[in-house]
Amino acid sequence: MKIGFIGQWFIGGNMANDFEERGFDIVRYDIEKYKDNLTELKKADVVFVAVPTPTVNRKFIWDVLMEAIKNTVAWQKIIIKSTVIPGTTDKLQELYPDRYFFHSGEFLTEKTAELDVRSPARNVIWYTEKTKDLVEEIMNILPKAEEVYCTAKESELWKYFSNFLLTGKVVMANLMFDMCQREGADYERIKTIASLDPRIWGSHLTISMDGWRGANGHCFPKDIATLHEYYGNINPLWDALLEAMEMYNLQINRESGKNLKILEEVYGNMNTDEK
Repeated sequence: MKIGFIGQWFIGGNMANDFEERGFDIVRYDIEKYKDNLTELKKADVVFVAVPTPTVNRKFIWDVLMEAIKNTVAWQKIIIKSTVIPGTTDKLQELYPDRYFFHSGEFLTEKTAELDVRSPARNVIWYTEKTKDLVEEIMNILPKAEEVYCTAKESELWKYFSNFLLTGKVVMANLMFDMCQREGADYERIKTIASLDPRIWGSHLTISMDGWRGANGHCFPKDIATLHEYYGNINPLWDALLEAMEMYNLQINRESGKNLKILEEVYGNMNTDEK
């Protein structure tokens, strides 16, 4: 079985390395490093798509994903690893009925991506109506882990669910830190006590990460902005909650002055109070 990988950033690159180390015949394709491999990519039985899905000015951008799909061919089994808005995988199946689409979102930490790929906490496979009978074949080639099956739309929402909750945890921890500062209380001591509760645990409660505060990086800001844009107009309370989370997170990031370029890609100019 030949396995193809479109996109060689930290997700696609580490995945390709893992499959290669496990003895699979792989082909890498990327417009920067491996653009000459397109012919071989079209011979692959299974293609993993791990390309960036950016949010620009709070809008989910389809272009990179759609260009990647154009490089696949009929009969291939295509697993979307990118974070995409609900309904994307089903829509791709409608646009390309001669292909077989799945969604299997990845949850890697950039600093530990190599380890995360090799030892996943779970393998979640999401399928369309057309591909639900083929999920075992895909699951069998993934690194061994607990297996979870669901529909494509459930898979797409799971990734946003995880990032939304973790972003919320970061933002609420920072808010509590500011409250502790106001009261002259030791946040670290309070955090240690609270973390003894297994429902809270200690992750995502650190206030300063390499000199910046707040939710940052390539996933959390863009995914929360996408959720706000996608669902904010449905319910005014949803809109207010997401707006407050974003505004406070932008404020503490701006005050720290670190990694603002990533946020500017999502929201625009970070030197003003305008998003």
